[in-house]
Amino acid sequence: MKTRYRYYPEWREDTHNLTELNTASEIREIQAYLQQAGFNIGSAGVDGKLGSKTKRGIYNFFKKEMNGSSPGNITPTTPSTNGRTTLTLSIMRGTTFRNSNDINTFFQQTTGQDFVDFFRSKVGGKNPYWRRRNIPSGITYKRNFKNVFDQIPVLYGESSINLFQFLGLVSAIINETGGKFKSIRESNWVSLLARLKYAYGTNRGKKKSYNDSRSAKSIHELIHDPDFVRAHKTPGVRLDYLKRFNWRGSTFPNVRLNDAEVDFLCQCDVYKFSGLGLIQTTWRPAYKRIINYVLNYRGTNPKINNVKMNWRNFGDADKIADLSKYQEWEYLFQDPEVASKAVYLHNQRTRYLSFSIAGLSYQRMLDKAGNIGYRIGGSRRSRDKIRNRVDQIIQAIKRS
Repeated sequence: MKTRYRYYPEWREDTHNLTELNTASEIREIQAYLQQAGFNIGSAGVDGKLGSKTKRGIYNFFKKEMNGSSPGNITPTTPSTNGRTTLTLSIMRGTTFRNSNDINTFFQQTTGQDFVDFFRSKVGGKNPYWRRRNIPSGITYKRNFKNVFDQIPVLYGESSINLFQFLGLVSAIINETGGKFKSIRESNWVSLLARLKYAYGTNRGKKKSYNDSRSAKSIHELIHDPDFVRAHKTPGVRLDYLKRFNWRGSTFPNVRLNDAEVDFLCQCDVYKFSGLGLIQTTWRPAYKRIINYVLNYRGTNPKINNVKMNWRNFGDADKIADLSKYQEWEYLFQDPEVASKAVYLHNQRTRYLSFSIAGLSYQRMLDKAGNIGYRIGGSRRSRDKIRNRVDQIIQAIKRS
């Protein structure tokens, strides 16, 4: 029977021969891990000798592993002088995570804190590339972190991920959500009208207008669509008045709007399909992929099923995109499963979240993490920012 030894990839998958551990340093590394994981290796402790107690500890480890009761996928690590583990290149390459517990176990071993506490105290708001970003204090954000990274199979489409897959994406999520680890709407800190105007414009050339794109339907097109109007017009909306203005392009017209009209215009692509989620999902095509996911959903998640029930009579994905409401999208994205699935669907075209770091140098591992920033942010600046932020997290781990 072949067993995959997730904890230490250098052990051959098809061997039970302990003579493969043929150097004292290898034996000490294994002993250190077994001791930290709670396995008895005898009173001699980490002595580099393959005695009967160490063999029994290895046997008990594999017995637990084959019974599916092992605590995680953390690579054995070497204790440093402060009792924590030293982050070597081998450990960077060999560490994998299946969930938030695995992640926090790794950070406890290497820094003495779980990920959120480590980031708050050693990284966020301190290093140059993190100066304006941190994770807010409070148990809520630890819970949000857990909710997101317990979704690793949904986020990545893989049962486990390596250290740099985690660091690249978590850096992007902290950047896009302000460290809250929950779905937020772009420019959420201002009024609804101000958000509408921000989405409509170019922010002085820093972004593309969400109203002016081949992949979006403009406000002009939608307010002249009878089905759209029937679905979204409420008392107080002066449709004939709104039609007097030029709603094409990226210059917001000089118009006086009441609250009902602001809400009505926010049902258009310009706002409804602006940035939302853990990595700011944008544009109609990206939302249509989520529509198809909801329509084909077969699980028991009540939020997804509630929205599915409301949408299933609307027609195809394009018509649902017209008739769905921005409030429904914000309700849906508050669910960690949906928010995580949106990340996975965004990843599908280029598979930027799926990469191996086996045998890579440290600089090449940083490059892989930086590519996550490039694919999410769409620029070399975004790539370099995430790459530098991951490097700063690694250096902070080493200093801990």
